[in-house]
Order: sequence, then C-alpha cells, then structure tokens
Amino acid sequence: MLKHDRRTLMRAAWFVALTVCMLVPPASRAELLEAELKVNGMACPFCAFGIEKKLRAIEGVQDLTVFLDEGRIELVFSPENGASASDIEAAVKEAGFKLSGLRLEVRGTLARDTDTPVLDAGRNLRFLLLDGKNEGAPLAGDALEKLRASAESGVVVVNGTAQGKVDGLPGLVLIGTESSGGGTR
Repeated sequence: MLKHDRRTLMRAAWFVALTVCMLVPPASRAELLEAELKVNGMACPFCAFGIEKKLRAIEGVQDLTVFLDEGRIELVFSPENGASASDIEAAVKEAGFKLSGLRLEVRGTLARDTDTPVLDAGRNLRFLLLDGKNEGAPLAGDALEKLRASAESGVVVVNGTAQGKVDGLPGLVLIGTESSGGGTR
C-alpha cells in the first residue's frame, strides 16, 4: 500500500510541476536584432568581400548590406540567434579592419537580480545600460524608472551604441527603447 501511495504522490508532484511550467511564461529568449557597423579602412570591393565573408560566418546573420562609400555595414539577425557584440568585433578584426562604431538593437529583459540597469539578452549576453545624456554613466533616476515601467510587460527592445566594458559588462549607451507592447520611449 505504501508503494502505491508513494507512486501516486510522485505522479501528483510531476503533474503540479508541469502545470506550473505551463502557466508561468518562459523566460524571454532574447537576442541581437540588428547591428550597424562603422569600419575604418574598408575602401574597395575586395575589402568589402573579405569582411562580408567573416561577418556572414557569425551564427544567426540573416542579411548583410555593405555601404562601401560610407564605410558602413548593416546586419540583420535571425530570431533566437547566438550572436554577440564581441563576435562582431572579432570578425571585423579577423578580416583586418578596425571597428570605429557599433550600434545595436537588442531584445531582452531587465535583470531583476540587481539594482544596476542590466539588459539580459540571453545566452550569457548582458549589457550595462548607459545614459547618453549623463556622460555614459549607468542609467539612473527617471530614465531608469521609465525603462523599468516599459519593461514591466516583459520584453524590451533597446537601441544603443556599444561602448567598451563598464564594470565588467559591455556598455550600451541608450538611444531609444520599445516595450513588447510597442511604442518607442
């Protein structure tokens, strides 16, 4: 009789666990959506081909457009890609060029485990959100509260300029945001 009760209890526990998993929305998968690169030294079609080949090798690159006259490249990533800003920087360097600017559009969630404005974009991709109006200091005050309010519904899309590492995380100077419900802030 005891074996039967234990088996029934285990089945009930599994049922409850599965029910909870189905009711709780999954942690939002997040990723790079788009990137705009400024590249120094890209002056000829052969140069553009070399860098294009390296960038297309990055996981999740769906579309790539080179603007040779402007020294600019636009990348569009497929959903749930595994790309990171460091992958982009490494590809440009491997092609023999220097990245002079990187603008990213990233979808993610605000980290709840810290008071610091960190955008968690999944697969160990996290950005410290910086205030462009406050000399690149971490986002704070009203700007941070507005971002947190827009992120209450879940996912937030952030446009920003990559800026080296700050406190061990890649910095992202905020240009604009959009919540999962739409509407730029």
